[in-house]
Amino acid sequence: AFYQAFYADPEGYSAQMFAEFMTGRSSLVTKANNLDFTGFATGYNGGGCCGEGSRNYDVALESLYAQIIEQGVDPNI
Repeated sequence: AFYQAFYADPEGYSAQMFAEFMTGRSSLVTKANNLDFTGFATGYNGGGCCGEGSRNYDVALESLYAQIIEQGVDPNI
């Protein structure tokens, strides 16, 4: 059932899974609201996601956020 739901609507299903993951994780919501990209990325992806020798998820998140702002998209939707 998971595969069918995901492949029918990967973007929508991913958003739903992310929303469910965030439910009850107020510390991650606070980090996101405060634009604490490193704290959020670490909380979401686990240790080793940020810093030297990592995939630098925090840097990627900050870059994507800047792109969204530059495009004039309201980040509070």
